[in-house]
Amino acid sequence: MTALRAPLDGRPILSLADLEAFDQGTADGHRERRFCCPLEACAGKPRNPAHRCLNVNMESGLWNCKRCGAAGKLRERWDPPQRVSSRASARRAFALPPRESPAVPPATGVRPEDSRDAERWRRRYDQSLPLEGSPAAEYLARRGLSVDQATAAGVRYLPDWQHWDKQDGVWRLLGSTPRVLFPIRSLDGALVALHGRALEDDAPLVQQFGSKLTRGPRSAGVFATEGALASPFVAFVEGPCDALALAECGVPSVAVIGTNVPDWLPKALAFRTVIAATDADESGDRAAAELAARLTLGTRVERWRPNCKDWNAALLEHGVEALRAAFAERLANAASAVADPPHETANTVTSHTLRLPASGCLGRVAPEAGTVSLSPAAPVLRDRCLACGGWLQGYLAAYGWCRDCIDGDRDKEPPS
Repeated sequence: MTALRAPLDGRPILSLADLEAFDQGTADGHRERRFCCPLEACAGKPRNPAHRCLNVNMESGLWNCKRCGAAGKLRERWDPPQRVSSRASARRAFALPPRESPAVPPATGVRPEDSRDAERWRRRYDQSLPLEGSPAAEYLARRGLSVDQATAAGVRYLPDWQHWDKQDGVWRLLGSTPRVLFPIRSLDGALVALHGRALEDDAPLVQQFGSKLTRGPRSAGVFATEGALASPFVAFVEGPCDALALAECGVPSVAVIGTNVPDWLPKALAFRTVIAATDADESGDRAAAELAARLTLGTRVERWRPNCKDWNAALLEHGVEALRAAFAERLANAASAVADPPHETANTVTSHTLRLPASGCLGRVAPEAGTVSLSPAAPVLRDRCLACGGWLQGYLAAYGWCRDCIDGDRDKEPPS
């Protein structure tokens, strides 16, 4: 019979049409039917209704011959063919394991290898204590920061920040220190890291491990004061205490630990007024310039640069009321700029020096000692970059850093 074909594995192929064409078989309508075997192995055997030795299960399509032992499945009952790629065929032929799909990073911005560490420190944060009545509250008070403002930002007290050291391949607990906990959160509010500030800098373990420690990927989030990420204007600072200091004066603030800017922050600050209030040093100036270069979605950037170390030092020197008075006009202008945004999507950058009492911590000394002038000084524009001496153009003249220094390329030529 031409309908009988042997596949590559040697097993015969039969269809119900082949069997019925060779032998009428038993009556249809039953669960099983019997036919005379049409295979060559049974060619010398009697083939009549009394010797129907090939049984077929009509539900499953499976058949077998009791005389020659052949077996298989009716062709009508075969599963539809599946398209298999050449790569999958090669893996099956060589018994290779299936290729694993790469892991997809979580939406919060935490790298997969950091997820377990972040989960561990999230539990430590949950185990921490409220600030009220704690040694952490006394520490914040020494820095001019209120417990209410810090509590609203999620600041907590951890009495036993553990310090471990690996000795002879074994991790050993050396002790613990009390610390203020500043939560580092992603855009969706998830806790991605913790920043711990020691209460006393002269403790032996603090001197060994440092007064400022961070656990988790700090570049994945920011420390934000209450409502800062939803405010039409927000200050950008380098440390949590600077953020709390500005918040005490009515300026919503976000802080990064150091100068690393999360990838999601520029988009989150689109079409707002951003105050680059980083520290008054070289790294702070560079961070302000880099931030301004990245805020390209209709953001209005102002540079507030204290003449002392940072804004927490300014708060301690001048007090809340003096800073509030100095900030009042600038914040009013910031709010009006957001209410009437420019049509273009490029950012604009201005630089302001605020005048305060005789110490001059924030800028030039006011005309009369003990008074505060609310008029911002004119921006200081420079022709050349402070780092390499290259020519400055556009808004970068207010910062003193050129794009090439920000991007790491120091080759410059004068403008034509």
